[in-house]
Amino acid sequence: MATWLRLCEIEAQKAKCEQFDKAKFRAELQVIRGLTVEGPDVFVPQMLTRCAIAGVAVALVPEIKGAPVSGAAKWLTPDKALIGLNLRGKYNDRFWFTFFHEAGHILNDSKKETFIDVEYEDDPREQGANHFAATLLIPSPVDQELLA
Repeated sequence: MATWLRLCEIEAQKAKCEQFDKAKFRAELQVIRGLTVEGPDVFVPQMLTRCAIAGVAVALVPEIKGAPVSGAAKWLTPDKALIGLNLRGKYNDRFWFTFFHEAGHILNDSKKETFIDVEYEDDPREQGANHFAATLLIPSPVDQELLA
């Protein structure tokens, strides 16, 4: 996992980003949410660009065998955040949930910590990031319809 995370850091350091702007990132996440129905040829360049203008570098780094991780979030500098992603499992729902989960860490958790997407169900920060991703992907008026 350390190797995969380092590859994400190297990739993200190359990305040209504006200074992080929390309000702008929140707004861009709403736009990116609309891209979840598009194919990678459409959503990847737009996601990378939209995150970069809000100060977040997205690194798409292939999965490394033996590293059971789908995503990570950390701060590279006080003004530039990193979201690292791969296609582990190759499922759209996992990819998008992981992206928004990591975005939740960037928006709501400490800039001093690294968050790696592994099973920590009892950690309130992980629960918060899960809730952030779930409600962004499926807003509460719609989630009741799905339960019916």
